[in-house]
Amino acid sequence: MAFISSSRAVEFGQSPARVLLDSIVAPLRRWSAYRKTYRALASLDDQMLDDIGLNRGQIEPLSRKLATGL
Repeated sequence: MAFISSSRAVEFGQSPARVLLDSIVAPLRRWSAYRKTYRALASLDDQMLDDIGLNRGQIEPLSRKLATGL
């Protein structure tokens, strides 16, 4: 019974295999979102970045923030 009350997978109705898969896939999705955002912003020229209120030094932290949903 202790397993059932302390297991996140059982409490939420997910199998342990699903929880394991999600723990592997979620970081990959965040990394992919980070890379896509970073590449898109890095491809803009300085004038376009200025038009949206950014500079090159803000690309990396902003990409991380957007990818992690913070």
